[in-house]
Amino acid sequence: DFVFKSVFGVSENIDILQAFLSSVLYVPAHKYGYLTIDDPHLLKNSVDSKSSVLDVRLHTQSGTIIHIEIQRQLFVGFNARTIFAQSKLVTEQLNSGRKWEEIHQVKTILITDALYISSNDLYHNQFRYRTAEGIELSDLVEINCLDLSKIPNDDGTPLWSWMRYIDSNEESVLTMLATKSPELNKAVALLREFLPIKMFASSMNAI
Repeated sequence: DFVFKSVFGVSENIDILQAFLSSVLYVPAHKYGYLTIDDPHLLKNSVDSKSSVLDVRLHTQSGTIIHIEIQRQLFVGFNARTIFAQSKLVTEQLNSGRKWEEIHQVKTILITDALYISSNDLYHNQFRYRTAEGIELSDLVEINCLDLSKIPNDDGTPLWSWMRYIDSNEESVLTMLATKSPELNKAVALLREFLPIKMFASSMNAI
């Protein structure tokens, strides 16, 4: 989490964040030309209500709220926690006195190292309010699940490169990824500074 937030969650690396979001959400990078990184703490509605801290929270110029969460290991109740956090990002907007039609879209990106969606082999699954036939009720909320355990051989997409970047400690892989784009080149340079921390965390997870 520390390494991820240090690369993707600081204003100095907005260009890296833009490129990553473009690869996940299939929107040209220039659409995310203006991003603001927000306080990751969710508001509490009352003294005894649950609190939560997000990994990375930001909003675009159009007002779309994006929440990025990296969870190496899943736990009981993870789905409920995810929906709770996303729902809070919707309901918090009402505190500012907006009308219902003024509520902005909330997009969640979940990155997991454990098998999350077992019903297919896709490493990117997107969920919205849709019928089984694909008729969409609303695009107000969206959850994108990125499963590191299902990364295939290089499929030529920018998303594959970012997934390998997040998942890899190997110098040969990082050297290859650095040639993919200016943003990945910068991200690889930053990761090399944090590599001892990331490798230590990986070894602890293996114990």
